[in-house]
Amino acid sequence: MSVVNNQWSFLGYDLRNLFRSVRVAWDELCHSPQSLLAKNLAETVRVYEAGQTHFILNNKVVTSGPAHSEAVVLPDEQCLCKTITLPESAEDDLENFLSLEVRASSPFAEEDTRFGWRIIDRKAGVLDVLLVITSNLLVHRFAQSQDLERDLNEYEVWYRSDIACVEIFGYAEGDRRARYIKRLKRFLLLCGGMLALLFFLGWLPVVFKQAEMQKVTQQYEQVKQAAQPAVQLREALGKKREIASQVSAVNTQRYDVINELERLAVLLPDSAFLTSIDMQEGLIRIEGLADNASSLMQLLLAEPSYSKVVSPAAFRKEGRSGRERFVFDLTPQVVVSEVAE
Repeated sequence: MSVVNNQWSFLGYDLRNLFRSVRVAWDELCHSPQSLLAKNLAETVRVYEAGQTHFILNNKVVTSGPAHSEAVVLPDEQCLCKTITLPESAEDDLENFLSLEVRASSPFAEEDTRFGWRIIDRKAGVLDVLLVITSNLLVHRFAQSQDLERDLNEYEVWYRSDIACVEIFGYAEGDRRARYIKRLKRFLLLCGGMLALLFFLGWLPVVFKQAEMQKVTQQYEQVKQAAQPAVQLREALGKKREIASQVSAVNTQRYDVINELERLAVLLPDSAFLTSIDMQEGLIRIEGLADNASSLMQLLLAEPSYSKVVSPAAFRKEGRSGRERFVFDLTPQVVVSEVAE
């Protein structure tokens, strides 16, 4: 069995159906006699019917109007009329279906057959289509009997009933359709221009706001550049203030080594002497020998220059000298120094 590949098929769906659906929707919007566009953009047609002349606009007789088109209305005996009921889903391929129906129903030769159609009703998913079939030969004979001023090809050919007017294709109806398409294009261009104008007006405040923001940003950058030396000076002052604070903190905890040595030399009695002295930040450790280490500790405790006196080790008596070995940790009072910033 042969397999036919359809280049318009996508995932099993025929894309041509989509194109037909779009075309049908466009025709319904712009070319259907019931659409608002067609009703407002249609032109008046001068109609010759049964020896009388009248004007028709949107399938209705009007008193007068600027008519650029003229139409000849065929009598009932010149036409074969059929009302065909179809499902609404068949509208996508309605023209092909009606062409097949004309071939099957026309009593005339194929090259002589002329036809026209119009959807006259649409309800509950069903279409009612009025199909009119005639012969080109019959149309010419009827036109000759009407004594027309010009050639038949300059007139439209209609069939008119109480329900609707149906154009017979193949005559001068293309000129009126071309003028309608021009009016439709002008209308759509006008709508597009209005939408573009509305879009522009909507974006105009945004554009002005953006320009204002750019201006403010530029001013900010200028102020920022102008203030850069002041910012750098402030940062430098902050660093100097931090260094001064660190120096001040160090100076508040320091003590004078020479003064401390002189103070110990004055405080210690002649019976005591030092074997070592260790000065660290906030702490002085002295080691030595004294006749009475307890009395020496009392003496140091009474000294206001030391906030704290501690003996980290017990007193130990030396056998040879008979003196007591001591170790004292002295905490000097903090000397506050004024540091100029």
